[in-house]
Amino acid sequence: MQSKYDVDLYRCDWPQFHWQASLRRVPAIILLLLAGIYFHQVAPFVLAAASALSVGFGASRQVRGSRLLAMITLTLLMSVSAWVGTLAGNIYPVALLMTAVWGLACGLINVLNEDLGWIVMQSVIAQLVGAAFPSHGMEAAGRALFILLGGVAQILCISSLWYLQGISRFGDEICPVSAPPKDLPHFPEVWKIFRESLFSSSNAFRYAVRVAITLLIAVELDHLLKLKDGYWLPMTTLIILKPDFYRTYANGVQRVIGTLAGVIAATAIAHLLQPQNFVLIALVGIFGFFGYAFQKANPVVFSASITSFVVFLIALTGLPESTVTWHRLINTALGCALALLARFVSLKLLRPVIPHFPVKV
Repeated sequence: MQSKYDVDLYRCDWPQFHWQASLRRVPAIILLLLAGIYFHQVAPFVLAAASALSVGFGASRQVRGSRLLAMITLTLLMSVSAWVGTLAGNIYPVALLMTAVWGLACGLINVLNEDLGWIVMQSVIAQLVGAAFPSHGMEAAGRALFILLGGVAQILCISSLWYLQGISRFGDEICPVSAPPKDLPHFPEVWKIFRESLFSSSNAFRYAVRVAITLLIAVELDHLLKLKDGYWLPMTTLIILKPDFYRTYANGVQRVIGTLAGVIAATAIAHLLQPQNFVLIALVGIFGFFGYAFQKANPVVFSASITSFVVFLIALTGLPESTVTWHRLINTALGCALALLARFVSLKLLRPVIPHFPVKV
């Protein structure tokens, strides 16, 4: 008998496996990393490559029917959020306030448009990472500029390949999307939806409050425990936390198992190959491709691929693979556990404050 808590770990939705679209997203990442080695500035270009990865995922989203506009919006929001987050990280209470505001906005915007909500979530992640590495002046601006560079490089590469392959309307590309996104409403309708959402009976409001509070707890937990690479904890919490319990639970299980598989794969490959820079770049490209291709086809393989991608990407900066793998696994597991706990605990904490807060999970 199937339990309501069963999670599908093995089934692969092959119609959602789009290898051609995935191949178009890899060249920008590889070119950026090669540029980092050529200019002897590996760390900044690693940051740019990470930005290019996110913008590549943004190519399967739409803003007002345009994938190109989705990528441009994502690039701008991530670079600005990273800059502001890097500056705010110098003053911990300000960073906490920003996290709460960004989290609340992320939850509310999801009611307008799923694709735009995803784009805002990536900007929240950029803010969280920026706050984890605080700096001032030109260093903060430089970090934002390299994120901008990575996004622009990805946009140019994908747009050029679309053009060369005869995709005249960029929205015509077949991408791994589950359903056509809703059109983004015009400003009067947006304002009306937001006003309606700012009430305790609104699902968007309840979800946004839960996201904001849980993110604050995750950031504070990282601050208190002084975790290595602790920014993965709030990042994972944000990604896993969904409006309903089952999706939060299923995403958490798939994410932890996928991350563990990625840790094992990356550790084994690093032990066997002892990869140097150019081999590391090749591995980044391979796992980046699998991450794109399996994003909708199989969440476990997707998580494993992204974990390996991140491990070999950061290894280019000189950090040992074994250090990166286990830190990511620990923080991912903590983030998933916190997201699941929030789905239960927040009900009791918020119900006295927010009337009509739902009691079922």
